[in-house]
Amino acid sequence: MMAESVVHLSQADDAVAACVDAAAWTLAEHDLIAALDATHRLAQRLAALELALVREVDGRGTARAQGASCTAVWLRERLRLTVPTARRLVDLAAALDNDHNGGVRQALADGNISAEQARVITDTVTTVHDTAGTAAADKAAGVLCAAIDPLSAPSGPGDQRSPGQRRHDALADLCRLGRVSKPLAGLPRPRGPAVSAAGEPSLAGPWSGRIGAAPSIERDACGSSR
Repeated sequence: MMAESVVHLSQADDAVAACVDAAAWTLAEHDLIAALDATHRLAQRLAALELALVREVDGRGTARAQGASCTAVWLRERLRLTVPTARRLVDLAAALDNDHNGGVRQALADGNISAEQARVITDTVTTVHDTAGTAAADKAAGVLCAAIDPLSAPSGPGDQRSPGQRRHDALADLCRLGRVSKPLAGLPRPRGPAVSAAGEPSLAGPWSGRIGAAPSIERDACGSSR
């Protein structure tokens, strides 16, 4: 018998498939916006679930038991991810598992922040924890999550930004206001693909490692993961 969570995920998959098959052009404007908001929120909640599952896989040593050198390499093969994406999943899953990031973990699970924002916040909280201790880190996490919410509200009736864009801009505003010392490293703006100086789409990413033999890729993948 399948576990209850697997059954629920299968049902959710069927529900999403039905929505994908529906014609978006038939929706009234208010329903279109509501569907977009709901889709974005669901995506963040699924991201929280995926990270929790990745953390459990990592903690159990599933990857090594199945012959992979580390969890990031196993995820690369299992989910067909790039090495940097797999490594970031493992690292963020580990960061969210720390007690001082409990508020961040819950905010992501509630759909109030994105995985990218969770990564920036956990990086900041970890830095505060290492330099100022647990109490300061807990306070920093709470302040960041609470500060993003009011700044994510529409600026007025004509604000056409998506909820994800508004939350991204809120985090950027916090950084500009000096409330966060951590730069927005690795946090792409969700407005379109990067372009080169010549105006062509760029495939440049945050990973600068050379694509070489499999052992080299595995060393890069396992460098910062468990």
